Amino acid sequence: MFIFNTNRVFPYYFVATFLKNGYNRIMTAHISFWFRLVTIMGLLLLAPLSLFAGEDDRFKGWAWSPNIGWISFNCSNTDSCDTVDYGVTIAVNNIDVSGWAWSDNVGWIDFSNASFNSATGIVSGTVSAIAGTVGNTEPDGWTGDIILYDTAPVAYGVDVQLDNEALGYAWGDVVVGWISFNCENQNTCGTVDYQVYVEPFYFNFSADVGETEDDKVTYNGSVTLTWTTNGATSCTASGGGATGWASPSGKSAGEPAPGSNTFSSMTTDTTFSLTCEDSLGRTVTRDLPIYVAPPAPSLTFYADDFNVPFNTSTILRWDALYIDSCTATGEWSGSKPVGAGRSASTGNLTGLENYFNLTCTSIDTSAYPDPVFQQVLVNVEKLTLDFGLDSNNQPFADPTVLQWTSTFANDCTASGGPGTTWTAPSSKGVVTDQAYTETVYKAGTTDPLDTGSYTFTMTCNGTDSQQIVTSATLKVGRNPNFSEEIGNNPDNQ
Repeated sequence: MFIFNTNRVFPYYFVATFLKNGYNRIMTAHISFWFRLVTIMGLLLLAPLSLFAGEDDRFKGWAWSPNIGWISFNCSNTDSCDTVDYGVTIAVNNIDVSGWAWSDNVGWIDFSNASFNSATGIVSGTVSAIAGTVGNTEPDGWTGDIILYDTAPVAYGVDVQLDNEALGYAWGDVVVGWISFNCENQNTCGTVDYQVYVEPFYFNFSADVGETEDDKVTYNGSVTLTWTTNGATSCTASGGGATGWASPSGKSAGEPAPGSNTFSSMTTDTTFSLTCEDSLGRTVTRDLPIYVAPPAPSLTFYADDFNVPFNTSTILRWDALYIDSCTATGEWSGSKPVGAGRSASTGNLTGLENYFNLTCTSIDTSAYPDPVFQQVLVNVEKLTLDFGLDSNNQPFADPTVLQWTSTFANDCTASGGPGTTWTAPSSKGVVTDQAYTETVYKAGTTDPLDTGSYTFTMTCNGTDSQQIVTSATLKVGRNPNFSEEIGNNPDNQ
């Protein structure tokens, strides 16, 4: 039982002020929602990293001060944990208290110097209300101590009942004044029902990945759930979708060794729930949402035959999975169907190289904004011929060399070059992409060509009536050894 003396600076208008504010737990008359949100975010950036906790913390609910208004002990009170994650908790040793509460009017309240006696339920120690900025660096900032338990000159304090609700008052000697932890303190629950309640035992339920939108499980990947308790005797699983988490539903209590379950092939967001119970029948339930990334777009694209005869076709095949739409460019065009097992004919091809492009967008462009691209090259067995002289002007008495390379020729035949060895024999080599050379002499000799003009012709035939005829012309004239001989010898023309 608490001894409470209202002569100790406790304002008599507490109840009237309290009732006037009613159920307005998350607002004050002078601070707008948006201003408070900006204030919270600003202070959050300045607060220690230990601030972050949230729904897994053991303290929940609201306390009331007639001087500073409502005090929230957990972000889950207003479903704001995704934006500002805070809370007050008790460590696994059931003694040390840590974390932060929030007041719209004075900011963060640091509980790092508080402690909990699990045998008596008493919460004791001195916590700090921090106004302005953390560290009290602004002129209007201040730091005020809040005492959670004292016996003199007035006995007051906060203790946790068997029903997990906290009763009693704390006292802040600067600005804050009295803080009520339960509407039962003034018998006002019928009008304004509020309380701070503390979960009866330590219970942590977490995952190695997937707890936030920024750290999702990869599609078809694995997640490991781990839970630890101190004071629980049994745990029961529920939820978990098609993972089999709740079959069987009975789980270890997570002490002394932590409980653990691993699930593979995760393809969708899933919430796992675990309810643990202590020897007195008190229960705590944790819900653990696991986020799974959407599947990445997958595109495979190929042709039945990458080398086809001239004027024939082949089949293009593709699988466009987790894809919203596909567009064709290159030797084909237009929108193409998505899904597995898609196909289309190239139509008859006559070009030497034919590029078919497919560009596809994901079903979730927010996760995968970049399109996926695949290209298929279909080569046509098209007749080509590269034929010519190794020099356009041959000096007197030098060798004459012809060279050629063909692709997909069935036969090549020489013609022209009268008075030379070019047509003996007339049939020439036709292995695709193999380079050939031939030295041409005067007919019936191995003497080089010395005078005259010669036109050499190569005719190659391919499939589907393909034919190429290419000619090269050579002019040969005398080239005397000495320039002074020119004009002195009538035979030098």
